[in-house]
Amino acid sequence: TNKGIKLQWINSTVEDAKLTIIYRSTKQELDSFEKIKEISTDSIEWVDTNTQYGINYFYHLRTQDEALNLSAPTPLLCVKATTLHTEICYNNMKIIHMEISDFKYH
Repeated sequence: TNKGIKLQWINSTVEDAKLTIIYRSTKQELDSFEKIKEISTDSIEWVDTNTQYGINYFYHLRTQDEALNLSAPTPLLCVKATTLHTEICYNNMKIIHMEISDFKYH
């Protein structure tokens, strides 16, 4: 198995959803996030292997549809990679429950 932070989520229910986009930062400020992965909406999990022990990582997800519209971002999730397990350091989210909301068009 891959070592890293395993993210699992529930995909958007929008029929023309095409991609799940994962963003990551070591800070909570939204302008500090970088896109780190684009995944087909056929998938509901991914392992971030580019992590270091003891560092807090913040994640959020968005979905992109066929017309390139983006969903609203999920709530932030903070995770710390440790040598034995992954600690969730943001109390009101669980790593297996990153649910992507339906699209809000801008």
